[in-house]
Amino acid sequence: MYVAIWFYIATAITIAVLHIFNSLEVPASLTKSYQVTQHTILNSTVELDGDVAHTETYIHAYHLTRVEPDKEQTVFLFAGRYLDRLEKRDGEWRIAQRVLLYDFDWVESIGGRMPTEWSSKFNQGRGDRDDLSYRPG
Repeated sequence: MYVAIWFYIATAITIAVLHIFNSLEVPASLTKSYQVTQHTILNSTVELDGDVAHTETYIHAYHLTRVEPDKEQTVFLFAGRYLDRLEKRDGEWRIAQRVLLYDFDWVESIGGRMPTEWSSKFNQGRGDRDDLSYRPG
């Protein structure tokens, strides 16, 4: 029973965090040096104490630099953790405090791309409204 409750609360907290970050707007000046970014929320632990929860969530943020003449294209990985304190207020869980911890980073030059005969089998993701995710049905 305890495991089922913990899993339910961890899932609810993760979904709440995703909704918060999905609604944020990032100024274009912060991302214009990157061709694409992808942020991933990984494992979470939750300690529940009444109407207060403490969570630790691992994150990875990948950044691919734009193609520029006379510059090597690189991929940058940021790895860290969110340490959150959540409080239940009026029946809803809210983040009361967040600390971002830096664990490590990694930068590597990209010497090439996947062979076209393999990568052409996939729909190309885009960072704008032309992405397939914006198309109905």
